[in-house]
Amino acid sequence: MNAVLDDLAIASIRGATQGRHAALEAVAQLVPAVSHGRYLLALRAFELFLSAWEPRIDAVLSAPLRHWFASRSRRELLRRDLYQLDDGRGVPEQARHACERAVSRIELVSTPAAFGSIYVLEGSALGGQVIARVAIATLGLDGNSGAAYFNGRGGRTAAQWKSFQVLLEEQVGSEPTARQEACGAARQTFDALITTFTALHHDQAAT
Repeated sequence: MNAVLDDLAIASIRGATQGRHAALEAVAQLVPAVSHGRYLLALRAFELFLSAWEPRIDAVLSAPLRHWFASRSRRELLRRDLYQLDDGRGVPEQARHACERAVSRIELVSTPAAFGSIYVLEGSALGGQVIARVAIATLGLDGNSGAAYFNGRGGRTAAQWKSFQVLLEEQVGSEPTARQEACGAARQTFDALITTFTALHHDQAAT
């Protein structure tokens, strides 16, 4: 059974990105507790990233997959959180440019590459459940008061993650080049998120 699981595309992507996943968690610093400023910075970082990333993914996918991708977006929830919590500080142009450059470097050369990249954000929906609980415990927020993005799919999160895994296996498959493209795009997606968070942290530290 383990040999079968290890042969899946998702196992290849997970193994290829393990270090970068840990690096992103380290720079985001959202668990086990979070300050209001750090939480707001995370919302800004994801909004900045998604504004550059979603159009790039959309451009690669076929029409049916574009419809599926649009249905998975949690960006409207993110905007709702920012509307409720944002202090009007905005995003500095330097950070915006850093994010856009990093996103432009993601090599979305194929559908498998796109799904390698999507894996990172779909996985973040799982992690978001943990962050939502931290937001409740530390900041007193919930899905109606600033934690909608991280709470996202709520009780449907696990089921949607399973359905994504099935689709990812269909779209990436076992062909070595497709696996390499998916793993490479996933690594670059983590790198772009790390760059975005780091750029915003530097701006906050400087002011």
